[in-house]
Amino acid sequence: MLATGFRIGSDSTGIAQAHGAFDDLATYNYPLDAATVLANYQSSWLFYYLNPMLWEYITPAPYTNSGGGAVAFNVVTGPGYITQNGTNAAGCILSSNIWITNFVAKATNNSTMNLTFLIIGGTNGDFYDVFANSILAPSSDTNHPWSYMGQGYHCVTNYLSITNPPNTSAFLIAATEQDSDNDGLTDAYELLVSKTNPTNAYSLANGIPDGWLVLHRLPTQGSGIGGQDPDFDALSNLSEYLYGTDPQVSQGFSIWLASPAGLNGLP
Repeated sequence: MLATGFRIGSDSTGIAQAHGAFDDLATYNYPLDAATVLANYQSSWLFYYLNPMLWEYITPAPYTNSGGGAVAFNVVTGPGYITQNGTNAAGCILSSNIWITNFVAKATNNSTMNLTFLIIGGTNGDFYDVFANSILAPSSDTNHPWSYMGQGYHCVTNYLSITNPPNTSAFLIAATEQDSDNDGLTDAYELLVSKTNPTNAYSLANGIPDGWLVLHRLPTQGSGIGGQDPDFDALSNLSEYLYGTDPQVSQGFSIWLASPAGLNGLP
């Protein structure tokens, strides 16, 4: 009512709140009849039902590896496409939860979308992964992975530029750096991007940790990856992992193992 204003996502007390994501808000300067409201709802439902067919790949940001070791290391780190005007402003909200707010998008004339947003909640000194997708793809959807955009801080303005953004829509998610299985990949990265098990460092059961596969640009879905040899140096991916070599760079030699009977010696 005009006398009391209107509310979106909550009743007048603020107790009964909607749990979900609001994508669009449209206002009108005239009353809508019931048939028009129903037609608008049905058309929007159809759009989101067909939305997976409109998925567009968003180019992920480059990342760095902050540590070493076979298992306990941070694989996907660094600012990526995100920059800030400072770190951890005073007086911000501290919480075990984090969320994105104050989101502003501005298109440029060179096929780039400039975004600014705040990450609220969290803890001072921590950084938070940000992912983007053209649809709200769940973690079970292996065909429409999210893209890593970089790491941002809370309580400061984060800047992100996306080149050739999707024509349909774009969604951002911020996540903590929790790594339950210590494989170098955050739980969020495993659920959204690599589609691996965040509680099992060896999701493919091939003797190679998930973090090592991502670090060396190898597939994290499918079978037989441990036996593949992308650099054609006669060392399988599993052998390269065990020897501590790079599976994408040929070692220039072959390693042969003698049989227990000694019939086939080293060449």
